[in-house]
Amino acid sequence: MESELQSPPHSLIVAEREGSLMLKELTLDDAQVYFDTVDASREHLDKPYSLISQYLPTIQSVRNNILHASLTHYKFGVWEADEFRGSAELVTQSNQEAEIGCWIGADHVGKNFATRSTQLLTHWAFRELDIESVVAKIHKENVVSKRVIYKSGFFFARSTGEWDVFTRERSMDAALPENVRSPLAS
Repeated sequence: MESELQSPPHSLIVAEREGSLMLKELTLDDAQVYFDTVDASREHLDKPYSLISQYLPTIQSVRNNILHASLTHYKFGVWEADEFRGSAELVTQSNQEAEIGCWIGADHVGKNFATRSTQLLTHWAFRELDIESVVAKIHKENVVSKRVIYKSGFFFARSTGEWDVFTRERSMDAALPENVRSPLAS
């Protein structure tokens, strides 16, 4: 018998001021659509450098993943209007730095969802969490993710083994774009 796990409704929402993209904190109510998107995108997600679908083989693994969000690990669904497109995560490493990651379902690639999500979450981290630096670790072979991260204003910082590390510093932003609305804004 499966336990009746409950999670609160979306308590954290980051949205574009103009545009239809929203990042909503994941809840257990999102587990099925999250799993369905991963399941339909396995070939797309199963690259030597991206093991997302291998970590999430079942609906229960998705539920467990959602439940392990914390005050230092933010997990968002990427939504356009009411349609789930993928996931974006931010893990705070310290008061000064956070690591970002994002994946988009196969049917939605090439529509700027990853770039817009990365920009939105980065600006949110700067404004709401007072983070000074956001980093992204990308496998050297993952050319598409590197393109997304460059388009999102990140710069190459260093290589470590099979991974390239990119960074975006808060100080690099003269003024944060106004197309980002705080989740607390009415």
